[in-house]
Amino acid sequence: MRVLIIAHMFPLNGSDMACTQVVVRQAIELESIGAEVHVVAPIPAAPWLLRCLRPRWRAFSAVPHRERVKGLDVIHPRFVQFPWALSLSSDGRRVATAARRAIAQYWPGTVFDIIHAHFGLPDGEAACSIGRRLAIPVVVTFQSTDVDSTIRRSRACRQALDRVVGEATVVIAPSPNMELKLWRSLHCRAKTIAYGTDVEMREDRLEDSYQTSDRRLHVVTVSRLLRRKGIDIAIRAIDRLSRAGTPVEYTIVGDGPCRTELEELVKSLSLNDVVTFVGWQTKPCVNVFLRKATVFCLTSWGETLGVAYLEAMSAGLVVIACQGEGVDGIVEHRVTGLLVPVRDVGAVADALLWSRDHALESAAIGRRAQDLVYGKYTWKSTTLTLMELYHVSIEAANRDDMGGTE
Repeated sequence: MRVLIIAHMFPLNGSDMACTQVVVRQAIELESIGAEVHVVAPIPAAPWLLRCLRPRWRAFSAVPHRERVKGLDVIHPRFVQFPWALSLSSDGRRVATAARRAIAQYWPGTVFDIIHAHFGLPDGEAACSIGRRLAIPVVVTFQSTDVDSTIRRSRACRQALDRVVGEATVVIAPSPNMELKLWRSLHCRAKTIAYGTDVEMREDRLEDSYQTSDRRLHVVTVSRLLRRKGIDIAIRAIDRLSRAGTPVEYTIVGDGPCRTELEELVKSLSLNDVVTFVGWQTKPCVNVFLRKATVFCLTSWGETLGVAYLEAMSAGLVVIACQGEGVDGIVEHRVTGLLVPVRDVGAVADALLWSRDHALESAAIGRRAQDLVYGKYTWKSTTLTLMELYHVSIEAANRDDMGGTE
């Protein structure tokens, strides 16, 4: 099976954008189970003036037209895009034109069986256009940006997303919460197929690991340091517990543009002895921090799924996440984790304290979360489900081509 992936957020060589690494990881897993994957990762054409004014556009101009990214064959067709996404509603058409030309140049004569796009706009619209020309099925995975932001940008963006929903063979939601959002915003019946996580040899967390001798809370966050991750909310919740005399340690794993701002907040709250920033860490080091913790806290919003939650759950940790956001539906309150309202410092503090005061229940939640991830949310299991969807879509398209005859 030849799969054509269209993903404008596909990371370039040397990039470590965690938000797009899931697309790479899924593509690699597809190849490991027998698919032949080709990736179209369109980037904006970089005019001379913009290259002079903005480093981002200079970086675009330096990208090769074809490269290998983690063993995957990736081409980067250029398309015309206005700054600040002013042309987003029509970018899909230009992406489609640029992609068709690049495919003819770099993969002449290649016959694809299915197209998989990883955003509604512009990727999904481009995929639908190419799919019509090639007469092959199109799968579109929608992201939180599509339904939380893009749909509200303009009437034209809304209409473009409606067209994608109407033309795609299947729309995928990466989480149950995204499935609900797609129904509410676009009246789209999506199929939920989550991204996955890499798991190691299972190591069960012991009940007494939730109850230290000094009843100290060991809290960990693994995340890019962005405002929408809600890490400032977690810091203020830690401050409440510390001021109330609760022994607590908070380790923040990750880096990002808000690190200085968050460090200043910690300093202003006199939490330097409580909160530790350890920066970006390798996966083995992250696993060490997860094993040492008693609770994982990431009260973010605007998430499509949040693979960091799955990684923490696979370690048997209780996770604290936000109601109505990405992982809600996978995390069920006091079943496979704890859910709190968005931007609610008091609720986060209460959830942290509950996890400490209910060690046996926390251990049971952690075990159920771990069972869930190992059973349904490994990369192997989620990609096998995706491959099955591809086969069904291709077989249905072939039956239609034969006029419904057997």
